[in-house]
Amino acid sequence: MSAGEQTSERSLIEQDPRLAEFVAAFRESKHYLLNSVAIWMAQAELGSRNPDFYEKLVQSILERSEKLVALTRETEAKLKAFAPYGSEVNPSRR
Repeated sequence: MSAGEQTSERSLIEQDPRLAEFVAAFRESKHYLLNSVAIWMAQAELGSRNPDFYEKLVQSILERSEKLVALTRETEAKLKAFAPYGSEVNPSRR
């Protein structure tokens, strides 16, 4: 993305607080999801070496899944506030 495109994107976000809220929620959700997957991969690797780590993996999945669902719902609510009709569109699957 060029500097001009970044400036244009920032300007658009600053003009609409609903868009800014959605972008912030999306970034938080994305960060937490990717962080969770990295943790789970590391715990699975440790579990392959020592089966005791599988219990920690299961516990982590259960704990983090709850927050992932909550973050997804929060992000969806912010998307609906920004684009109430666009969030209901189901893209066709190929």
